[in-house]
Amino acid sequence: MPDVQTPPTESEASPPEESEATPEAAEAEEAPQAEAAEPVDPIGDIIEALVTSVDADGVDVDLGEDVEEPGRVELRDLAWADRAEIGVGDSVSVLVCGLAAGGGSYRCSAAQADALSVWDTVQALADAGDIIPTRVIAPVRGGASVDLLGMRGFLPQSQVDVRAVDDLSDIVGETLAVKIIEMDARKGQPVVSRRAVLEEEKLERAKELLADRSVGEKVSGEIVRLVNSGAFVDIGGFDALLRTADMSWGHLRRPEDKYAVGDKIEAELVSVDADKGKASISVKALHPDPWLSAAGRYVPGLRVSGKVVRLAQFGAFVELEEGLDGLIHNSELAWEAGRDASAGRYLKAGEEIEVEVVEIDVERRRLGVSRKRALKDPLVTFSEAHEPGEVIEGKVKNGTEFGLFVEVAEGLEGLVHISEVSWTERQPDLAVYEAGSTVKVKLLSVDLQTRRVALGIKQLEGDPFEDATKDLKRGSEVRGRVTRIADFGAFVELADGVEGLVHISELAVGHVARVSDEVDAGEEIEVYVLGVDRAKRKIALSIKALTDPPGDDVDIDPAMFEGDASTNLGALLMEAGATDDEESASD
Repeated sequence: MPDVQTPPTESEASPPEESEATPEAAEAEEAPQAEAAEPVDPIGDIIEALVTSVDADGVDVDLGEDVEEPGRVELRDLAWADRAEIGVGDSVSVLVCGLAAGGGSYRCSAAQADALSVWDTVQALADAGDIIPTRVIAPVRGGASVDLLGMRGFLPQSQVDVRAVDDLSDIVGETLAVKIIEMDARKGQPVVSRRAVLEEEKLERAKELLADRSVGEKVSGEIVRLVNSGAFVDIGGFDALLRTADMSWGHLRRPEDKYAVGDKIEAELVSVDADKGKASISVKALHPDPWLSAAGRYVPGLRVSGKVVRLAQFGAFVELEEGLDGLIHNSELAWEAGRDASAGRYLKAGEEIEVEVVEIDVERRRLGVSRKRALKDPLVTFSEAHEPGEVIEGKVKNGTEFGLFVEVAEGLEGLVHISEVSWTERQPDLAVYEAGSTVKVKLLSVDLQTRRVALGIKQLEGDPFEDATKDLKRGSEVRGRVTRIADFGAFVELADGVEGLVHISELAVGHVARVSDEVDAGEEIEVYVLGVDRAKRKIALSIKALTDPPGDDVDIDPAMFEGDASTNLGALLMEAGATDDEESASD
């Protein structure tokens, strides 16, 4: 602690009594006067100063004969030192803090002088952990200023109570029991805590309350605080922890999804530590685990109602009862939904829906349910309302390399295969069917097993192949135009878009090396009909047969239709004749 400079006593200040001059005194008088003493630096000293003037902002003080400049004490500083009513002529202990701006006087503090005088006392109280009464002076940034045995202290806002306190104006002027938790030498003030005192009292009270409590006991209480891990519940003067996982058998992400401050609950004590003053409770412990009886109550095929509790990337969870959620996989959201469907497209959290139980695994605590199976199957509805061969309208959804998808009912699509678009074009241009446009189609078939709806566009018009071949039969002679020449034969157009094949072996009676030696593209020729394959929509033709027709009992080689035969009709006839000879010989 800085040394205190005190004014000289009266005896020291009065002149000495007169006496006879001694030789030594005379010698001293005759000696030259000693040099003046160096000025005293009072900064850091505590001085008993004399008030010389008072104004609205503070007082001026005389710091003693060794200090030439006066001191200045601010009025608010005097208020802290309980010297607000000081007047001229009064003395006050001050700490000289430094020179005032511009010089000419010293900045002084009566409050800091008082604080330094009790610092050691307060330090001892802090070391001992004693509880000290302190008066709240005023709110300041981050807390409140307090008067601690005449010293200014700081009470942080977080240390006012065990619960958050937003407005400190209500405690101004009150005397609170606190503990010193830090001695801030840099700021020259102690940091105090009322919360530490309350927590000690709370711990002692908790020990008393928990002494007679036991695990398994049923308790009632009120939610007093929600935290990330759960909630604190007042169970009769003591706050027990209710973890989020113990609030319900169901899945809870946050405690506020289940409870709010002020809610009254009943629970069971699941752990008690009287020495530490801690206990935890469980609400779900009062109720049986719903999964223990789930297998007997939720069987595949059962339809039940539930509430959508959350959406996931792979589907949606539906609460069938507290603690028992069922999963609707994406593919079970709707009849038209696939594995990549979005649950948000069909459902929203909180919605009440009906589902059908698909499977249950009690061991893994998993329950699969289906939304689509609880709905009328649109394919069945469609098949009941429409017959194959019926012309219907649909909306084009999209085209692919293998066909066109058309929506024929809400959530139900059918396929127009590319082969069913045109009678004459093998690769029709599907771009002419714009997505969203309406198109007429003929219903070809509905397969409930494979869940496929087959549609056709070309069937809306007459089949040119049927029209062209209805009067054709084996032995018919017709005229046609050679449209294409290939290595294996020539294609002859008999009607618009209807062609037949004259195999190379049927161009002439003798051997033909090249097709182009016999016919030219664009040439009109007479041909003989060998056969019509209406299933494959192919016609076998011959020029050779015009002069050498085959017998009615001779089968036509299928290769005559395909254009890749390795034998000719003559060989077949010879083979047929040889067989007849063999049969005659055997007879």
